Amino acid sequence: KWNFIYSFMLFVGALIWFEASSAVIYIFAEQRFDIVERLVHLEYLQTISRMNVYWNLNMIAVPSIFLILIAISIILFYLKKNLYAIATVLTSSIIFFSFVILYFAPKVDKYYQGEVYDFVAATKIESPKYEISGFKTNIPNYYGGLLPDQKKLNTYLIHRKTEEIKFDTAAYDLIQEKVAYSFYKKK
Repeated sequence: KWNFIYSFMLFVGALIWFEASSAVIYIFAEQRFDIVERLVHLEYLQTISRMNVYWNLNMIAVPSIFLILIAISIILFYLKKNLYAIATVLTSSIIFFSFVILYFAPKVDKYYQGEVYDFVAATKIESPKYEISGFKTNIPNYYGGLLPDQKKLNTYLIHRKTEEIKFDTAAYDLIQEKVAYSFYKKK
């Protein structure tokens, strides 16, 4: 039997997801880096938040529609139209969480290692070897292996700028510097 406690929990849960997703879209679409700096105290996360990743402010419509549909489902529960209410909750939840996965995940990936992926895509034609400094990644496992007939191999070092340099800088030339990463080529 449906009661006020169930309605309250369902609406508060939907409201939390609405506020969180809308806040993220707003902060990054409007490039409010001051908010990120107040909320996040890790230097690396503050640095990567300034990367140029496209966010569409109009996408706030999806969390808004989700919240409205949850409110409609609560009304349907009170009207004893349980089948319609359950269908509304399930459908809106599937659409909303699919949106979160499909819209947010690529953007998070772009922030996290987008610069690294772009660099690797630009240099992998040479079949180079990649060394990593200051962070962990699987890039050396997937790219940069020595081919059996290959004599000389270019070596690139990818360094996260917010981490301490723990390699011999005299052995490398700085070839590119981006927001969060520096890229070096072995001499």
